Amino acid sequence: MELAYLFHRGDVVPQDMLEACKFYRMAAELGHVNSQFRMGTFLLQGDPVPRDIKQAIHWFCKAGEGGSGEAQFILAGNYEFGMLGTQINSKEALSRYRKAAELGIPEAQHFIGEFLLKNQDCQQARIEGLAWLHLASANGYKTEDPLLTTIESILPPLQGSPGEMRAARELAATLEIRADRKPSDTQMP
Repeated sequence: MELAYLFHRGDVVPQDMLEACKFYRMAAELGHVNSQFRMGTFLLQGDPVPRDIKQAIHWFCKAGEGGSGEAQFILAGNYEFGMLGTQINSKEALSRYRKAAELGIPEAQHFIGEFLLKNQDCQQARIEGLAWLHLASANGYKTEDPLLTTIESILPPLQGSPGEMRAARELAATLEIRADRKPSDTQMP
């Protein structure tokens, strides 16, 4: 893995993305989640290796199984919209979004929060939805929609109560999904 980073960055040895990819693949085959995610990204983008959607999905699945929230989020979008050779599967998409949210991906947390608020009628689902939106905001999620920038602005249209808001904050605290996740685990150097 370290050799892959060295060739990828090019600050110690000359940058050579094909050589980096070779070492990422070796690490990916040994189960290194970050390398699995990178292989999926390389194969999806077609750089530095030829584009191979089937293999990209394979590596994203491996990375997701290994705990990569970013991989789960990519797979969720594919299942939601039927992209990259996957069939539309709303149940699988929602499951993957939830996994990504639980792994600390703010966009997935926001998606799950909105989904629960829009598609569930019971108070407990609204509270959970508010909790996910709170976590997304705490983890840096920004939205263009001024109505969704804070949880407090969401409550009036939903006729939420201060009790629901308090319960949502308590639930958010118990979910143990914090803003201090390590994005460097799967982000490119």
